[in-house]
Amino acid sequence: MNVPVCVRLAAAAALLALLSPLPLSAQFGPGDIDGACSCVPGLNDLQQTEVTRIEEAAEVQIARVTAAQKALLTAVLSDARDDARIRAAVAVLAAAEFDAAVARADAFARMQAGTHRLSPAQVAELIQFRARGGPAGRGGPGMQRGGGGAGRGQAGP
Repeated sequence: MNVPVCVRLAAAAALLALLSPLPLSAQFGPGDIDGACSCVPGLNDLQQTEVTRIEEAAEVQIARVTAAQKALLTAVLSDARDDARIRAAVAVLAAAEFDAAVARADAFARMQAGTHRLSPAQVAELIQFRARGGPAGRGGPGMQRGGGGAGRGQAGP
């Protein structure tokens, strides 16, 4: 089946938007990170700092995820379809995602073992916030699935 390049590019852009796990430092400018966690009810400044450290602890692994996503998109959008190359790129991406998840889980466990642990309600809200595309969630800041945010903190058209 011969799929037009413009259709493949649109599909790849949608895939990349869904898979974008940018670290907080790449999503926000100076001074913005503190506001990134403010949506979690009752978070104090020390908890906000700890939540930010979860993503910072995984920055190296997140960079690997980003590189693996690019390699996968390159394989998907090549002129000659190569299922073996695509499968290999998916495996590399899966391994990179696993490493990033483990780094985040380790950082979260350290936070929860300390004096600035989050309550179950705060953890649930943080999960919802990230799942909606909040900082370090899919799609980046200001983006909702199916929506278009025009940029950082701006609404789409």
